[in-house]
Amino acid sequence: MRRSVYTIAMITAMGAARIAVAQVREAAPAREAGRGASAREAGRGPLEGQPAVRGRLELREGRFELGPTFGFTVGQPFRHTFLVGLKGEYHLLDWLSAGAMINFGASSFDTTLTSKIDDVSGAELEQCTREEGDARDRCEHTRGILAQEEADWHKALNEAAWTAALRGTLTPFAGKLALFSSVFWSYDFYGFGGLGFVQLKNGSDAELENDGMQVGPHVGIGMHVYFTEAFAASFEFSDTIVKNNPSGRDIDLNPDESDECSADPSVCNRVDAGDARTSGYYVFLIGVTAYLPLDAPRSK
Repeated sequence: MRRSVYTIAMITAMGAARIAVAQVREAAPAREAGRGASAREAGRGPLEGQPAVRGRLELREGRFELGPTFGFTVGQPFRHTFLVGLKGEYHLLDWLSAGAMINFGASSFDTTLTSKIDDVSGAELEQCTREEGDARDRCEHTRGILAQEEADWHKALNEAAWTAALRGTLTPFAGKLALFSSVFWSYDFYGFGGLGFVQLKNGSDAELENDGMQVGPHVGIGMHVYFTEAFAASFEFSDTIVKNNPSGRDIDLNPDESDECSADPSVCNRVDAGDARTSGYYVFLIGVTAYLPLDAPRSK
Protein backbone atom coordinates (compact mmCIF):
# COMPACT_ATOMS: atom_id res chain seq x y z
CA MET A 1 0.00 0.00 0.00
CA ARG A 2 2.76 2.40 0.96
CA ARG A 3 4.67 1.55 -2.21
CA SER A 4 1.62 2.39 -4.32
CA VAL A 5 1.23 5.74 -2.56
CA TYR A 6 4.89 6.57 -3.16
CA THR A 7 4.61 5.59 -6.82
CA ILE A 8 1.55 7.75 -7.33
CA ALA A 9 3.28 10.70 -5.61
CA MET A 10 6.39 10.37 -7.79
CA ILE A 11 4.36 10.19 -10.97
CA THR A 12 2.38 13.27 -9.93
CA ALA A 13 5.56 15.25 -9.12
CA MET A 14 7.20 14.35 -12.42
CA GLY A 15 4.09 15.34 -14.32
CA ALA A 16 3.97 18.70 -12.54
CA ALA A 17 7.66 19.31 -13.32
CA ARG A 18 7.14 18.53 -16.99
CA ILE A 19 4.21 20.92 -17.15
CA ALA A 20 6.27 23.69 -15.49
CA VAL A 21 9.20 23.21 -17.96
CA ALA A 22 6.80 23.31 -20.90
CA GLN A 23 5.26 26.54 -19.62
CA VAL A 24 8.72 28.12 -19.22
CA ARG A 25 9.71 27.11 -22.76
CA GLU A 26 6.49 28.53 -24.16
CA ALA A 27 6.97 31.81 -22.28
CA ALA A 28 10.67 32.33 -23.32
CA PRO A 29 10.01 33.32 -27.00
CA ALA A 30 7.35 35.72 -25.83
CA ARG A 31 9.76 37.36 -23.39
CA GLU A 32 12.49 37.60 -26.09
CA ALA A 33 10.00 39.06 -28.54
CA GLY A 34 8.99 41.55 -25.91
CA ARG A 35 12.61 42.56 -25.32
CA GLY A 36 13.25 42.91 -29.08
CA ALA A 37 10.13 45.01 -29.43
CA SER A 38 11.25 47.19 -26.53
CA ALA A 39 14.71 47.65 -28.13
CA ARG A 40 13.13 48.48 -31.48
CA GLU A 41 10.77 50.90 -29.84
CA ALA A 42 13.71 52.59 -28.14
CA GLY A 43 15.47 52.83 -31.54
CA ARG A 44 18.68 51.13 -30.49
CA GLY A 45 20.41 47.78 -30.80
CA PRO A 46 22.71 45.97 -28.39
CA LEU A 47 25.80 47.83 -29.82
CA GLU A 48 24.15 51.21 -29.90
CA GLY A 49 26.54 53.91 -28.63
CA GLN A 50 29.55 51.60 -28.60
CA PRO A 51 32.81 52.58 -30.44
CA ALA A 52 33.58 50.85 -33.76
CA VAL A 53 37.07 49.86 -32.53
CA ARG A 54 38.37 49.61 -28.98
CA GLY A 55 42.02 50.11 -28.08
CA ARG A 56 42.91 51.78 -31.39
CA LEU A 57 45.98 54.05 -31.51
CA GLU A 58 44.84 57.66 -31.96
CA LEU A 59 47.68 58.70 -34.28
CA ARG A 60 46.30 62.15 -35.13
CA GLU A 61 43.65 63.64 -32.85
CA GLY A 62 45.01 66.05 -30.24
CA ARG A 63 48.62 65.84 -31.46
CA PHE A 64 51.08 68.25 -33.07
CA GLU A 65 52.80 67.30 -36.34
CA LEU A 66 56.22 68.89 -36.95
CA GLY A 67 59.09 68.10 -39.27
CA PRO A 68 61.44 69.09 -42.12
CA THR A 69 60.51 68.87 -45.81
CA PHE A 70 62.57 68.39 -48.97
CA GLY A 71 61.38 68.74 -52.54
CA PHE A 72 61.39 70.57 -55.84
CA THR A 73 59.17 72.51 -58.19
CA VAL A 74 57.39 70.61 -60.97
CA GLY A 75 56.24 71.67 -64.44
CA GLN A 76 58.10 74.99 -64.63
CA PRO A 77 59.12 75.77 -68.24
CA PHE A 78 62.61 77.26 -67.71
CA ARG A 79 63.95 76.90 -64.15
CA HIS A 80 63.38 74.33 -61.40
CA THR A 81 64.16 74.90 -57.73
CA PHE A 82 65.20 72.49 -54.97
CA LEU A 83 63.36 73.34 -51.74
CA VAL A 84 64.11 72.76 -48.05
CA GLY A 85 61.59 73.75 -45.40
CA LEU A 86 59.48 73.06 -42.34
CA LYS A 87 55.89 71.91 -41.83
CA GLY A 88 53.74 72.18 -38.70
CA GLU A 89 50.10 71.22 -38.03
CA TYR A 90 47.78 70.60 -35.09
CA HIS A 91 45.20 67.82 -35.43
CA LEU A 92 41.94 69.08 -33.95
CA LEU A 93 40.21 65.79 -34.77
CA ASP A 94 41.26 62.47 -36.25
CA TRP A 95 40.22 63.77 -39.67
CA LEU A 96 40.77 67.55 -39.37
CA SER A 97 43.92 69.63 -38.84
CA ALA A 98 45.22 73.15 -39.46
CA GLY A 99 48.75 74.41 -39.91
CA ALA A 100 51.39 76.14 -42.01
CA MET A 101 54.53 75.38 -43.98
CA ILE A 102 57.42 77.24 -45.57
CA ASN A 103 60.08 76.08 -48.04
CA PHE A 104 63.23 77.94 -49.14
CA GLY A 105 64.98 77.62 -52.48
CA ALA A 106 68.30 75.84 -51.83
CA SER A 107 69.47 75.67 -55.46
CA SER A 108 68.07 75.74 -59.00
CA PHE A 109 68.78 74.28 -62.42
CA ASP A 110 67.72 74.69 -66.06
CA THR A 111 64.92 72.62 -67.53
CA THR A 112 65.31 70.59 -70.71
CA LEU A 113 63.63 73.38 -72.71
CA THR A 114 66.16 75.97 -71.54
CA SER A 115 69.05 73.64 -72.40
CA LYS A 116 67.70 73.11 -75.91
CA ILE A 117 67.36 76.87 -76.46
CA ASP A 118 70.98 77.28 -75.33
CA ASP A 119 72.08 74.56 -77.76
CA VAL A 120 70.41 76.36 -80.69
CA SER A 121 72.03 79.68 -79.72
CA GLY A 122 75.43 78.00 -79.41
CA ALA A 123 75.13 76.51 -82.90
CA GLU A 124 74.42 79.96 -84.34
CA LEU A 125 77.52 81.40 -82.65
CA GLU A 126 79.77 78.66 -84.05
CA GLN A 127 78.88 79.63 -87.63
CA CYS A 128 81.44 82.48 -87.50
CA THR A 129 84.32 80.02 -87.64
CA ARG A 130 83.26 79.09 -91.21
CA GLU A 131 83.30 82.71 -92.49
CA GLU A 132 86.26 84.72 -93.86
CA GLY A 133 87.21 88.40 -94.25
CA ASP A 134 84.54 91.05 -93.77
CA ALA A 135 81.85 88.38 -93.47
CA ARG A 136 83.66 86.94 -90.48
CA ASP A 137 84.03 90.39 -88.87
CA ARG A 138 80.31 90.99 -89.25
CA CYS A 139 79.60 87.53 -87.86
CA GLU A 140 81.86 88.17 -84.87
CA HIS A 141 80.02 91.40 -84.19
CA THR A 142 76.68 89.59 -84.43
CA ARG A 143 77.98 86.83 -82.18
CA GLY A 144 78.83 89.37 -79.50
CA ILE A 145 75.29 90.73 -79.65
CA LEU A 146 73.83 87.22 -79.47
CA ALA A 147 76.07 86.29 -76.55
CA GLN A 148 74.87 89.35 -74.65
CA GLU A 149 71.27 88.56 -75.48
CA GLU A 150 71.77 84.99 -74.27
CA ALA A 151 73.20 86.23 -70.98
CA ASP A 152 70.31 88.68 -70.59
CA TRP A 153 67.81 85.96 -71.45
CA HIS A 154 69.15 83.73 -68.69
CA LYS A 155 69.08 86.51 -66.13
CA ALA A 156 65.45 87.29 -66.92
CA LEU A 157 64.24 83.77 -66.06
CA ASN A 158 62.60 83.63 -62.65
CA GLU A 159 62.57 80.94 -59.98
CA ALA A 160 61.20 80.42 -56.47
CA ALA A 161 63.07 82.11 -53.62
CA TRP A 162 60.60 80.56 -51.17
CA THR A 163 57.07 79.21 -50.97
CA ALA A 164 54.67 79.10 -48.01
CA ALA A 165 51.07 78.21 -47.18
CA LEU A 166 48.42 78.52 -44.47
CA ARG A 167 46.06 75.60 -44.84
CA GLY A 168 43.48 73.23 -43.44
CA THR A 169 43.71 69.46 -43.96
CA LEU A 170 41.09 66.69 -44.21
CA THR A 171 42.10 63.05 -43.68
CA PRO A 172 39.21 60.89 -44.93
CA PHE A 173 41.07 57.56 -45.34
CA ALA A 174 43.39 55.62 -43.02
CA GLY A 175 44.48 52.01 -42.68
CA LYS A 176 47.42 49.63 -42.44
CA LEU A 177 50.01 48.30 -44.89
CA ALA A 178 51.45 44.78 -44.53
CA LEU A 179 54.93 43.85 -45.76
CA PHE A 180 55.42 40.08 -46.21
CA SER A 181 52.73 39.57 -43.54
CA SER A 182 55.30 40.41 -40.86
CA VAL A 183 55.79 44.20 -40.88
CA PHE A 184 52.74 46.46 -40.50
CA TRP A 185 52.66 50.22 -41.07
CA SER A 186 49.74 52.57 -40.60
CA TYR A 187 48.98 55.05 -43.38
CA ASP A 188 46.54 57.80 -44.29
CA PHE A 189 45.60 59.89 -47.31
CA TYR A 190 44.78 63.57 -46.96
CA GLY A 191 43.77 66.60 -48.98
CA PHE A 192 44.40 70.23 -48.09
CA GLY A 193 43.52 73.75 -49.14
CA GLY A 194 44.24 77.30 -48.08
CA LEU A 195 46.24 80.38 -49.00
CA GLY A 196 49.61 80.03 -50.73
CA PHE A 197 52.55 82.40 -51.18
CA VAL A 198 55.31 82.24 -53.81
CA GLN A 199 58.28 84.61 -53.66
CA LEU A 200 59.83 84.85 -57.15
CA LYS A 201 63.25 86.21 -58.09
CA ASN A 202 65.33 86.75 -61.23
CA GLY A 203 68.96 87.66 -61.90
CA SER A 204 68.35 90.65 -64.14
CA ASP A 205 69.44 94.20 -63.37
CA ALA A 206 66.58 95.53 -65.49
CA GLU A 207 63.21 96.39 -63.96
CA LEU A 208 61.33 93.26 -64.96
CA GLU A 209 57.99 92.71 -63.28
CA ASN A 210 58.32 88.93 -63.03
CA ASP A 211 59.68 88.82 -59.48
CA GLY A 212 58.21 89.61 -56.05
CA MET A 213 55.62 87.80 -53.96
CA GLN A 214 52.53 86.24 -55.50
CA VAL A 215 49.51 85.11 -53.45
CA GLY A 216 46.82 82.66 -54.51
CA PRO A 217 44.73 79.56 -53.69
CA HIS A 218 46.75 76.59 -52.44
CA VAL A 219 45.47 73.01 -52.88
CA GLY A 220 46.95 69.53 -52.91
CA ILE A 221 46.94 65.89 -51.80
CA GLY A 222 49.29 63.80 -49.69
CA MET A 223 50.00 60.59 -47.81
CA HIS A 224 51.53 59.62 -44.44
CA VAL A 225 53.27 56.30 -43.74
CA TYR A 226 53.76 55.73 -39.98
CA PHE A 227 56.91 53.82 -39.03
CA THR A 228 56.04 54.11 -35.32
CA GLU A 229 53.33 55.90 -33.36
CA ALA A 230 55.69 58.90 -33.07
CA PHE A 231 57.32 59.17 -36.52
CA ALA A 232 56.08 59.10 -40.11
CA ALA A 233 57.10 59.93 -43.66
CA SER A 234 54.95 62.27 -45.74
CA PHE A 235 54.58 62.65 -49.49
CA GLU A 236 52.56 65.49 -51.00
CA PHE A 237 51.89 67.33 -54.23
CA SER A 238 50.60 70.90 -54.11
CA ASP A 239 49.56 73.66 -56.48
CA THR A 240 49.55 77.37 -55.73
CA ILE A 241 47.63 79.29 -58.40
CA VAL A 242 49.38 82.61 -59.09
CA LYS A 243 50.16 85.04 -61.89
CA ASN A 244 53.61 84.41 -63.33
CA ASN A 245 55.84 85.31 -66.28
CA PRO A 246 58.65 82.72 -65.98
CA SER A 247 60.51 83.84 -69.13
CA GLY A 248 60.75 87.51 -68.15
CA ARG A 249 59.91 88.47 -71.75
CA ASP A 250 57.42 90.94 -73.18
CA ILE A 251 54.50 88.57 -73.81
CA ASP A 252 51.75 91.01 -74.75
CA LEU A 253 54.09 93.26 -76.84
CA ASN A 254 52.34 96.29 -75.32
CA PRO A 255 50.02 96.88 -78.31
CA ASP A 256 48.41 99.88 -76.62
CA GLU A 257 51.78 101.68 -76.54
CA SER A 258 52.53 101.73 -80.28
CA ASP A 259 52.99 105.51 -80.34
CA GLU A 260 55.43 105.39 -77.41
CA CYS A 261 57.19 102.45 -79.06
CA SER A 262 57.93 104.42 -82.22
CA ALA A 263 59.41 107.24 -80.15
CA ASP A 264 61.27 104.99 -77.70
CA PRO A 265 61.92 101.40 -78.90
CA SER A 266 62.75 100.28 -75.34
CA VAL A 267 59.06 100.63 -74.49
CA CYS A 268 58.27 97.86 -76.96
CA ASN A 269 60.13 95.31 -74.86
CA ARG A 270 58.99 96.49 -71.47
CA VAL A 271 58.11 93.61 -69.11
CA ASP A 272 55.24 94.59 -66.83
CA ALA A 273 52.35 93.04 -64.91
CA GLY A 274 50.37 92.64 -68.13
CA ASP A 275 52.82 89.97 -69.28
CA ALA A 276 51.97 87.64 -66.38
CA ARG A 277 49.56 84.76 -66.90
CA THR A 278 47.58 82.79 -64.31
CA SER A 279 49.13 79.35 -63.87
CA GLY A 280 49.85 76.69 -61.28
CA TYR A 281 53.10 76.65 -59.30
CA TYR A 282 53.50 72.94 -58.60
CA VAL A 283 55.65 71.53 -55.79
CA PHE A 284 56.43 67.96 -54.73
CA LEU A 285 57.64 67.45 -51.15
CA ILE A 286 58.91 64.56 -49.02
CA GLY A 287 58.91 65.05 -45.28
CA VAL A 288 59.92 63.34 -42.02
CA THR A 289 57.33 64.05 -39.36
CA ALA A 290 57.35 63.77 -35.57
CA TYR A 291 54.09 63.68 -33.62
CA LEU A 292 53.86 65.28 -30.19
CA PRO A 293 53.27 63.94 -27.63
CA LEU A 294 55.39 60.99 -28.76
CA ASP A 295 53.09 58.41 -27.12
CA ALA A 296 49.78 58.13 -28.93
CA PRO A 297 46.72 57.51 -26.73
CA ARG A 298 44.46 54.51 -27.27
CA SER A 299 40.72 54.69 -27.72
CA LYS A 300 38.49 53.25 -24.96
